[in-house]
Amino acid sequence: MAKILHFLILLLLYFNHSPLFAQIGTEGYYKDLFMDGGVGLYSKTSMTAVDSLNISMEYLATETESIQNQKMVSSAIDYNGALLYPDGSPRFRIIYTNGGSATDHGNSLDSAGRETLRTFYGNGGSYSGSCAGAFLTSISYQNTGTHEPYYHIWPGRTKTTGKLDIYTGHFVTPNSPLLQFYNYGGDQYISNVYHDGGCYAREDLDFPAQTEILLRYDYPGHHMDNKASCWAYKKNIASGRIVAIGSHPENAYSGERLDLMKAILQYAMQGTGNLKIKSVLNNGVPMIMNKSTVDQDPLHTKIGDHQYHHFKIEVPQNNSQISLTLNAQAGYHLNVYVNKNSYAFQSNALYSDRSDNTYKTLNISNLDAGTYYVSVECDTAVVTFQQSWGLEYIGNLAVLEGIAYSIEYVQTVGLEELEPKNQLSLFPNPVSNQLYFSFNSTSESSFSIEILNSLGQVIKSQNNLMLTDDCKKIDVSTLANGIYFLRVKNVDGNAFTKSFIKK
Repeated sequence: MAKILHFLILLLLYFNHSPLFAQIGTEGYYKDLFMDGGVGLYSKTSMTAVDSLNISMEYLATETESIQNQKMVSSAIDYNGALLYPDGSPRFRIIYTNGGSATDHGNSLDSAGRETLRTFYGNGGSYSGSCAGAFLTSISYQNTGTHEPYYHIWPGRTKTTGKLDIYTGHFVTPNSPLLQFYNYGGDQYISNVYHDGGCYAREDLDFPAQTEILLRYDYPGHHMDNKASCWAYKKNIASGRIVAIGSHPENAYSGERLDLMKAILQYAMQGTGNLKIKSVLNNGVPMIMNKSTVDQDPLHTKIGDHQYHHFKIEVPQNNSQISLTLNAQAGYHLNVYVNKNSYAFQSNALYSDRSDNTYKTLNISNLDAGTYYVSVECDTAVVTFQQSWGLEYIGNLAVLEGIAYSIEYVQTVGLEELEPKNQLSLFPNPVSNQLYFSFNSTSESSFSIEILNSLGQVIKSQNNLMLTDDCKKIDVSTLANGIYFLRVKNVDGNAFTKSFIKK
């Protein structure tokens, strides 16, 4: 019955093209914002600021700890949880955490969930939270029975105001980064923001030097007056940015309070971590991306849904020709993009191949010398449908654990190969039965050949072959469909590898 239901949902999506299910995030992310309304928190399902900014959102709204942790931490279908890609990169640009009970939520996440949130932030994802969400950024040892902090992505201290169910004003600090988005009527003051037991940043104890004070409370006669009500922190260029507030502007639907919440989200998302390259591609050496999360090898880990992997190549001479070969795991759609001097995306690529082919080669001629960025995008994603607690993933769920692929770069100058001494080529590719290879060598020494699977394991080999031997044809008919690699080694230990697809 469940399979029939999923099939009917897929048909409905195909014919209706509902924007709920088609909505995707900024390039390089699955979606823009994940709203955490888990155990102990308010279970919000929408936010006017998100709608006004026209950013994509997924939410969690549940008091069931098992549902929360299957979504946010790990599950049988998604070892990484929804917040992280297989290599630990953030799957969303930003997490927003609702108000409620910081203690209950921190305990419900347990150490694995808290570590997931630290990984998300440390690897470039931004964070925002109101009230409890602000408490959760800071050091807290309550009720854990250990010296491990609940969350501790901001290495400072918060203190409760003790004021429940009130409205308070906020002064925008001089030169506050929030002023780049809105001027708040020109008086740099926001009135009547709801407050219910929230906190402020302690500037007198463990206050991190990089912290920016964005707002201060206006509540005369109470110890919260003039304390830091909203603050921001960015640990380094690789991490995201935290923007936390002790009050509740997230429920606003108009005016300066809405502008405040929008600015908080905008400033947080503006501070996501710098992009990273996986590797510099070397001429004729395939980059094999086939590791899983558990291998703890992010530079060779498989790619997730709507994720980009970035590489770099150096072209030494003008009028060069390059060839990029992308060999993807069968059944998935990966794209390749090239840009000069900056990271390549679909929106800015000078060259691209978005064809449906699993095996694709992008040939580019007459390139000027310089640095070029190559990216691989996974254009396959899960399908979602609405549940009471949020969105459930269906469809091809294997993409959550990542898709294996290889990318290979070969560079020539005109028609003259830069490395003519040892050139390996395969044909046909993809192949069904007989794989032919050509290996041009100036050496008469013996060599060996190996076939490796997508995990890099040798599954077939032949040794002590000579170029004169009848060995340039390999029977691959017994191999299962998938990605493989042919590796040729000469007597000097030099190895040359090409990928191929068995279909």
